Amino acid sequence: MLLSSCYTFANTQKIDLLDAYSLAVTNNPQWAAQKANYRAKIKAKTIGRSGLLPQVRGEIRYSTIQYDGTSVDFDLSADRIINCVEGVTQASVPTVTLGNALDGIECIFTSTTSDFANSSLTIQFSQALFRLDRWHEYKRSKSLSTHAKAELEQAKQDLILKTAQTYFNIFKAKAELNLAKSQLKALDFSLQLIKRRFEKGLSKSTSVHEAQARYDNNLGAIVLAEAAVANTREALANLTYQTKIDTTPLPQAIPLGMPNPPDMQEWVETAQTRSIEVQLAKLSSLVAKHNFKARQGARRPSVDFFATISETNSGGTTAILDEGRTSNRSFGIALSMPLYTGGLLSSQEQQALFQKKESLFILEHIKQDLEHTVRTQFRLVQAAVRRAQAQQLATNSSEKAYKAVEKGYKIGTHRITEFLDAQSTFFLARSEAIKAQYNYILETLKLKRLVGMLDEEDLRTLNSWLPPISKAERLHNSRNLKNTLPEYQDGFSTLTPQTKHQNNSEILEIEKDPPRTFLEALRKWMQGQ
Repeated sequence: MLLSSCYTFANTQKIDLLDAYSLAVTNNPQWAAQKANYRAKIKAKTIGRSGLLPQVRGEIRYSTIQYDGTSVDFDLSADRIINCVEGVTQASVPTVTLGNALDGIECIFTSTTSDFANSSLTIQFSQALFRLDRWHEYKRSKSLSTHAKAELEQAKQDLILKTAQTYFNIFKAKAELNLAKSQLKALDFSLQLIKRRFEKGLSKSTSVHEAQARYDNNLGAIVLAEAAVANTREALANLTYQTKIDTTPLPQAIPLGMPNPPDMQEWVETAQTRSIEVQLAKLSSLVAKHNFKARQGARRPSVDFFATISETNSGGTTAILDEGRTSNRSFGIALSMPLYTGGLLSSQEQQALFQKKESLFILEHIKQDLEHTVRTQFRLVQAAVRRAQAQQLATNSSEKAYKAVEKGYKIGTHRITEFLDAQSTFFLARSEAIKAQYNYILETLKLKRLVGMLDEEDLRTLNSWLPPISKAERLHNSRNLKNTLPEYQDGFSTLTPQTKHQNNSEILEIEKDPPRTFLEALRKWMQGQ
């Protein structure tokens, strides 16, 4: 296996957010499976269209015939007649006449046993002239192909979100680890200060024990923070299939901003038209609609043009088959209509009708649920911004309080518990501020994903907040970061961070003006509409 269960991160290579996404696009097998699934499903359009195009079928047969029976031989020479007709001699039949030929007619049929070869070539041509079921099957297959396109777009946006979440989770874990180490350093300083005061008789032994307990407890927090860093880095390695990679250094600051546009209703309306989930539900409804019409069309008359050409070569002669070649030509128009199928067609039509109704109910449910979810997520983003701003103020305030209490403790105006509590409050506020910043990033990305607006441009924006990677590191990365799934790189145009985002509303192809007659529909199809 490429990835072992135990990860070592010595001599890791620094990659930025766009590098992580590019590696995920290239190496992640789940994304490769999505691409393969897309390529398989878009063939539905070609498969559905084939029923409307001419059908040509060829057949070649070769066989050996064993014949035991009557043979036909029309050789009525004088010798044959002499041998066949009783009382006829050479003298009486110098030449063949009509009379003695009729007398020897039984010589035409003789018993024989023979083996000979027989071969045939048949070419059959047919063209559907009027088949409503096949027309709607074609429309259904077009919707299925578009559905596959929407599924791929959904998978791409999920990959973008997962990449950003995985990458920034490392930042969050690192920041908390650094904070735990800083707190440990501060606790160690406090512990040494308390010990010196205890030695001078300025504090009690309980103060030393309390400070020591907080120091030891923080050691456990560092162990958990180190495990969190290792786990998040392993998640990035699993996403990109690169074992020795790491993020860039922690960003200095993360810009905060309210959702743009600021109106919640605009986000709801955008989601109703651009959300991938709504697109998929609409396409599923369209598939069910054409499936129902196809089942209806199966009960209607169908008209086909047909033509058949066949050639047969026989190497022997029997009572019913002459040696040599025979040819057959036939063509015409066939009209057919099912009269009774044991309830099959009517049951399929009713089944398709209920499936169509089900898809419409599901679409309505998704729209209603999406509106509620978008409103909730919009408020979460607003709350994340305000919380991050509030936590930054809390951090500044708690830092001032911590320094004031520390000074008071040194001069004896504050107790040890007040000092340690102020210290803990300060580091807790810093921890919450870090969480609030990264929470803001993820909540914003989730909102964009809900409305179908998440694309590579968002990754570029986030990447601009990170410290840049030097040219030497990039050169080193280009030599060491390799594709791990070469079998998947088969010429398929993969999505890269430079791919221009496509408006999701263009994915859905709804018939705004459906054809009223079959001939009109055929004309639109031939024109590529």
